[in-house]
Amino acid sequence: MYGGILLCLFLVGNSRSLSLKNNDLDKEPSTNNDFRTGNGEWHINVTMHVYSGRRDPSWLIPYSHPAYNVIVKNINGIPTKPLPSKLGYKGFSLVHISDGENFEKKRYFNRTVTSLPDWELYLLQTYQGDAEDLRLHAKQSILKTVARRKRRSLYNPYNDYDYGSLFYKPTTVDPINSLSNSDMMELAKLWGIDKRFRNITAPPPFLGPTRFEPFKWNKRVVKEHNNCYNYANNKITDTFAQPGRAGNCNNILLTNGTNIEKLAKCDGLRAVFTPNMKKLPDHKWNLVALVFWPPTPGSDLFDFHWYRLDADGHWSHKPGKTSATNIDQSGKPITDPRYADRGPYTQFVGFLETRLDKVLLI
Repeated sequence: MYGGILLCLFLVGNSRSLSLKNNDLDKEPSTNNDFRTGNGEWHINVTMHVYSGRRDPSWLIPYSHPAYNVIVKNINGIPTKPLPSKLGYKGFSLVHISDGENFEKKRYFNRTVTSLPDWELYLLQTYQGDAEDLRLHAKQSILKTVARRKRRSLYNPYNDYDYGSLFYKPTTVDPINSLSNSDMMELAKLWGIDKRFRNITAPPPFLGPTRFEPFKWNKRVVKEHNNCYNYANNKITDTFAQPGRAGNCNNILLTNGTNIEKLAKCDGLRAVFTPNMKKLPDHKWNLVALVFWPPTPGSDLFDFHWYRLDADGHWSHKPGKTSATNIDQSGKPITDPRYADRGPYTQFVGFLETRLDKVLLI
């Protein structure tokens, strides 16, 4: 009840936010649309950031959709800040793009929408998938954000946030999303992601323990194209690496923790025997940990996530396209991922070990 009342007050009192109405998505689109080009149609690419290892769901809002004009007309008034480094639902990103060649660059925008419950709930209405459990997870996470807010000015609800600026020239939909595993292998060869592909002798890599280096991973381009699996293995490939892709183990599905562990072994990782639940296992390479977000019966909502042990004795991780962090879901340092707050990733699969010159990622 309290959360519902707070949400209503938040939406009514905020003069800078979108005023949500039940019939917003039922309005007829404007016939005088300034954002349509001669050689194509403008649309908004929406990505819901929810996973850490899997690709996040995304969909298009065409110019003819009733929500299109609502978003375009209000986009400049939406405060923005980076996605939070947490597991589970994080927020949305909106990219305004055109199918045509003649366009006005000033019409482009690339905006992250997070910690703005009114807008997030509105964008959630445009979700075109049939995974109701995914929709419910996002909705519950958004409402929890509302419930946590206390003593905030109704006329200035963003006064305790440093939003910064996320204005930069956007790209169209990432073409990597449409590549098959074999295509990705060929792309890796062209990019020279791993010099073993080209049979070139490279200097031996640093084989000591990894160091927590957030500035290395939190650059925008690096952050958006490398996931938790990249981070755990300390390999920046810009391919949002998937377990088993480099090992050509394409016959194993990413549907449970056991399979993901098998796929990681295909890439060169090694399982580590864990005889004692009270202390970390012995290891020769860098120690990493695999956890899993298990689905409910009949659900397609699941995911995997990786942590790594750094030289300072603490664990760090990189949830999906967000920043690298060394704290868990409760904001506490991670001394053992088995006992850390992992949000929906409730299943601990096991410890593995990795090394730069032994593991290959794509």
